[in-house]
Formats: sequence, C-alpha cells, structure tokens
Amino acid sequence: MKNIKFISAVIIITTFFLNACDYVHPTKQAAPIGPTGTITSTISDSNSARYVLVEDYTGHVCGNCPYAAYHLDTLLNGVNGNKIVPIAVQSGFFARLVPPLYNTDFRTSVGTIWDGTSGFDMSYSGVGNPCGMVDREGYPGNNELLYPAWDGAITSTLALPNEMKITLTNYYSSTSRIDSTIVSATYLQALDSTFMLSVIVTEDSIFDYQLEDLPLGGSIDISNYQFD
Repeated sequence: MKNIKFISAVIIITTFFLNACDYVHPTKQAAPIGPTGTITSTISDSNSARYVLVEDYTGHVCGNCPYAAYHLDTLLNGVNGNKIVPIAVQSGFFARLVPPLYNTDFRTSVGTIWDGTSGFDMSYSGVGNPCGMVDREGYPGNNELLYPAWDGAITSTLALPNEMKITLTNYYSSTSRIDSTIVSATYLQALDSTFMLSVIVTEDSIFDYQLEDLPLGGSIDISNYQFD
C-alpha cells in the first residue's frame, strides 16, 4: 500500500506460477484456443478510455444466480459492453460443495475474503447471492448491489472523467507455466488518496453443474453450464 500524491507513471512487475491450488479437472475445461509456446500480449487504450469493473458474487447451488450472469451477458453485448470488465466470484454459502453433483470447488481464498468484507455472505448480511459490486464503490462494507441496479451504476461510472491510464503487458510460457505481467500506470489527474493494485488471473470456459430456479417454481440441475 502506498499513499500517492501525484506520480506521472508507476510500473509494477508481477510473476505468477500457474500451478493453482483451485484446480478444475481437464475434462471440465473447454479446449484451448490460440498459440502455444511463449505468448506476449499488450492491453492498452487511449487516455480518454474508461473501464468499469463488475464483480458478480455467485455460487453453483444458487438457483437465482444464473439470471445475474444472463443479465451481465446482455450488458456485455450492449453499447458499453467493450468497457465492462466482468469477474464472477464463487463464494459463500451457495458456493459450498453439495455431493453428488456439485463436487467442483470454485472457491478461492481471496474470493472468500472479498465476499466477507463486501457484506454479501449470508453469515454477514443475510442477503446472500447473487449480488455484486460496480467499480468497488463503497468497498469495504455492506455495499451489496442487486443485478438489476448494475446498469445504472455502470452508466454513471463510465460518465466520470478518466483518472488513470493502465497498460498491461503479459508474457506467458506454456513450457514453464510462468506468466509475468508488467503493469504501467500513468496518472491523468492530480490524485491525493491511498491506492492498492490487484492483478487478477481468471479462468473461463469451464463446464460443470449449476442449479437454476425455474420461473414457475422448482429448479433444474444444468450439467453443462458454462462458467465464464
């Protein structure tokens, strides 16, 4: 953590060894697409671009949670879809293991901490999932935002002036399974606050069981639900 008054640019280098503890069996993963070997990619944009982080706190035995995911998919295909950075966080009571169908543990230690400090977990707030945060507004605290309210929060956030330009350069070796990320942050305004940077590695295209409540009552176990 660092108190930054005004710095023109900050460069941080992080290295990940991708031998994850939270392991998804290969039979439940989609076939990889793209090149192998050493891959270099750079993500950047103009100084005027602003993006918004949307965190969907969910669980595979949460029957209402797929509807939040469907709603987020609609937003991603909308007019501001290319400015939305979505993350699904499996956490809390509804992410627990329930044999025999729900045996894959999608939870992470970091996601559990976020869930508790956000006020989403039923043990903290009694609200449960699906809930979410838009650009971490109000975090930490009981700042749960139900998914129908995401639209307005996203629109309001994107209307704000951009404060920082961030460039990510990734170097990944499929041989060593090491990913190195260089983060370059250029401040566009004079900011006087405390900032923390998180570099998050996510996985998509995982197929497994998901409970879904039916509109007229009851629920179904979807065996090939796609987790993105």
